[in-house]
Amino acid sequence: MPRINFLDPILGEHDLDSPLNTAAPAGSVLDQVPAGAGPKNLVRLELPPLLIVGSGGGVGTTATTLGIAAAAATTQHTGTDVVAVDATACGGNLARRGADAQVSVATIQTWLATPQPGLRSAVNACTGRSSTGVKVLTRSPDPLPFGDTVVSVRHHLAAAHCAPVFDGGNAVSSRLIAPLIADARVGLALVVSARADSLNSLNETLGYLVDRHGEWLIGRIVIVVCHQLPGGFGAGAVEHVRTHLAKWVRAVEEIPYDRHLAAGGVLIWERLEDATRTAYRHILGGLS
Repeated sequence: MPRINFLDPILGEHDLDSPLNTAAPAGSVLDQVPAGAGPKNLVRLELPPLLIVGSGGGVGTTATTLGIAAAAATTQHTGTDVVAVDATACGGNLARRGADAQVSVATIQTWLATPQPGLRSAVNACTGRSSTGVKVLTRSPDPLPFGDTVVSVRHHLAAAHCAPVFDGGNAVSSRLIAPLIADARVGLALVVSARADSLNSLNETLGYLVDRHGEWLIGRIVIVVCHQLPGGFGAGAVEHVRTHLAKWVRAVEEIPYDRHLAAGGVLIWERLEDATRTAYRHILGGLS
């Protein structure tokens, strides 16, 4: 099967108008819908599972995961707890950067080994906390117990009325997250940095996803461009990505440069700039 080059159009100009070739519009956590005498706010009863994965190293995948989870925790009012889950291959720094209120010594492995991991009390006992109320579920390099997978993690969290936001790390080829990528019910964000090397790898990453999961996967992806340097560096990156990929993907969003994010330490929601918090909420709307 020939590889698709997303930087070059392969459809005729008339084909582009077909609804089948148009990505679904990005939604919003609170959508205006016609009801009765006027529009009402549509409150989504449940946040869908979300997977955040990077196109390479050093693009800000973990920070984006925590930012989106915090945005969900501060805007969702449905009684569902938001859980940031470390779904990297060998364990990352999700807990170190996200659990600013309470650090847990438990891991996904110890949680799955409990008698009833689908109980909210079991989730509470094995997770750390952020100041926004996000639960943080980390992992060790050890394999998951009893043949469990991220699908098991997702089902147990759903039984506990928790909404998972998975940090998939920086390898889209990871077998651990493959079931989440293939599941159309999971919101999918692909994170890139506003650097030339990161942007240049984007086409290869999308091509890999098409080869492994099918071409219709592209319409589910929200591309998130992170600005990691001050002074307007990479200002044209988002427009470049939108020019070449907007017709293929669900949405192209950006996270502005933020000194608190650039520090690389514990992410505290209240210390982020207003524009950064707004960006995370906008990305959440596109994914949910």
